[in-house]
Amino acid sequence: MTVLGLYWDIRGGGRPSEQNPLTWKAQLAERYPISAAAHSDADGSGNIDERDLVPVGLNWGKTTDAPETGGPSYRMSGQLPQGRLDWAWVQTNEPNMYRLSVNYRSRQQEALYGSMLRIRYHDRSLRFAAIQSGDAWLARPLLISSNDQDRGVLSVGLMLTAGAPVLEGGGEILQLLISSDKPPDPARLSIENAGMVTTDGTVHEIDVEGNPDGSAYTPDTFVLDHAYPNPFNPTTTIRYVLPEAGKVEFTIYNLQGRQVFRTSAEFPEGGEQRWVWDGRGSNGQRLSSGIYVVQVVAKARSGDTWRRQQKVMLLK
Repeated sequence: MTVLGLYWDIRGGGRPSEQNPLTWKAQLAERYPISAAAHSDADGSGNIDERDLVPVGLNWGKTTDAPETGGPSYRMSGQLPQGRLDWAWVQTNEPNMYRLSVNYRSRQQEALYGSMLRIRYHDRSLRFAAIQSGDAWLARPLLISSNDQDRGVLSVGLMLTAGAPVLEGGGEILQLLISSDKPPDPARLSIENAGMVTTDGTVHEIDVEGNPDGSAYTPDTFVLDHAYPNPFNPTTTIRYVLPEAGKVEFTIYNLQGRQVFRTSAEFPEGGEQRWVWDGRGSNGQRLSSGIYVVQVVAKARSGDTWRRQQKVMLLK
């Protein structure tokens, strides 16, 4: 748990040929910018984040010489999660303190082992005083969180340990105690990348009710998110927010510095946008697997310019 937080958001090669990502095992440390981070990438995805908590929970209590396992001591085929997440603000009895309640709603009995989500907040004055599991869990799950204040993203993972009683049905799965000088504006918060974990350790993406449409808030500077998923195959998506009307250019380089793809788009007003790259070069052909550099240049009509870049890994 400690090393997940220590090496959070570090990216590396992962285990691209892994047949069972739920098996937490050794991998090549040289594929990561910090070799010690390799063990934190528990699912071998190449990105250390809240979803690495899944194999941690499934293998909880085991030692390094224990037989490998990809899941809890029992497996259930069961149905895929049919419910949705919703959330609501609840005022507390304490001044300037508010509780955000995140709930899973389902009309069916389901056997679930965990939940993964990210909370995006545009109001940087919000302060997270406490983050804890909700009362829907019959046993207290492992919980890990990381708050990226620069991007305004709180990542949260909840995962039961092997043998714990499963979550059947729904209820409050997460609650956050938040300090704010004024009542939080629901239009400036949303939940994304939400998934529920079934007993075989698979994370299933689910819908979220109550999210704003994204058009109600425009920041005063350019905001660029990390590509997701990363590593990827066949596509990855980059979310960004323009503070005003302008033009955005995306240029892809290989590690030798050669430009392999370029595109641009103009927008008549500011707001949230998404760009999807399918791993193809300028000639329309799929590029070879490997690491590529994405350079993003945003030019506002007022004259302001922002430059950002990040690395992505294309898998075959």
